[in-house]
Order: sequence, then structure tokens, then C-alpha cells
Amino acid sequence: MSTIWDVLKETFNDALDKAEELKNLGQDKIDILQLKNKMAKNFSKLGATIYEMYNNGEDIDFDKNEKLKRMLDELKDIEKQLKEKEKKVSQI
Repeated sequence: MSTIWDVLKETFNDALDKAEELKNLGQDKIDILQLKNKMAKNFSKLGATIYEMYNNGEDIDFDKNEKLKRMLDELKDIEKQLKEKEKKVSQI
């Protein structure tokens, strides 16, 4: 037979677990917003770089230009992180 203290202890522990879960969910949502912001900034930088190259008459070849490749790789990495976070949040 459990005492009132055992019931209170169990209820308190359940509440702590739920609070931790909600905290983690909130952090994941913040991370998603930060990744989306970072992605938007990187798209903007990529566009500005391409525009500058175009204005300077440079060849815009993504396979040959290391700077553009690096920028695209970073965008792909951010997109991967974003999808992982969104999947994690959708499963909760």
C-alpha cells in the first residue's frame, strides 16, 4: 500500500519529467528558428556573391568556384540539420 507521500513523490517526478520534455521541445523550436534564420542569411550571401560575380563578368560555374561550392555545402548542411530538428519536433 502506497502512502500519500509515495503518490506525491510519483506525481512530482512525473511533473518534472514533463517539464523537462517541454523545455527540450522549446529549445528544439528555438533551434529551428535559428537554423531558418541562418539559412536565409546564407541564401542572401550566396545571391549577393553571384550577383557580384555576374556584374564583374566572372564565370559563375558552381563546379569550378570553390567559394560557391563552400557556400552551397554550408546551405546543404544547414538544411540537413533543419530537417532533423523538424522531424524530431514532429515526433513529439
